[in-house]
Amino acid sequence: LPLVPLLGAPLLADERGLFYEARKFVALDPWAPFQLPIGGSGSFRPLSTYAFWLDAGSPPYISHAINLGLYLILVFVARSWMQQSFSWPAAQLGTAFFAVHGVHVASAGWVAARADLLMGLAVTASLLAQGRGRSVLSALLAGIAVLFKETGIAVLPMLLWSAWLSPRSVNQRWLAALLAALLLAPLFALTVMRAEVAASYWPSLDGLLAGL
Repeated sequence: LPLVPLLGAPLLADERGLFYEARKFVALDPWAPFQLPIGGSGSFRPLSTYAFWLDAGSPPYISHAINLGLYLILVFVARSWMQQSFSWPAAQLGTAFFAVHGVHVASAGWVAARADLLMGLAVTASLLAQGRGRSVLSALLAGIAVLFKETGIAVLPMLLWSAWLSPRSVNQRWLAALLAALLLAPLFALTVMRAEVAASYWPSLDGLLAGL
């Protein structure tokens, strides 16, 4: 409810810049986001570029509503994940703390943070899929997280930690972590490239080592 007034807030300069960038590159070539290291930080975030392109040029309240909706979905997925590993009261308490934490609330109200929301949603969904024994889906979601934002690489130690602690479905959990590791190594190497150095070390062993 405190975030509802934000629906009428104007877009900030960085938010307008992200929308303009998304429209420009997709207009030049629909596959451009997958071909160029672009994004707010100069990193390779193709899925985030498409996410901004979808509502580029729309009234600001639509963009704010999309972010708020993604935030609510993220909280729901986080609750489902917590209920896999904790008692019902602990899961509800953890979800409540997650929902009101300042970092997450800022992402919900700041359109430019949509990349963080989508990355967080993919990470949490990957953990949820791993807990349900869906190893391939978990690995794919981990890769999607990195394509939204490079900090999605944090899902790999989380998958390993979850596999280590879980007393059940251990083989499936380790498989999910292994598949994610094989997928994330080259993806992360790609995401940390800058446009001015991309041609100099990708694809190469140095690029892979830089990503790791």
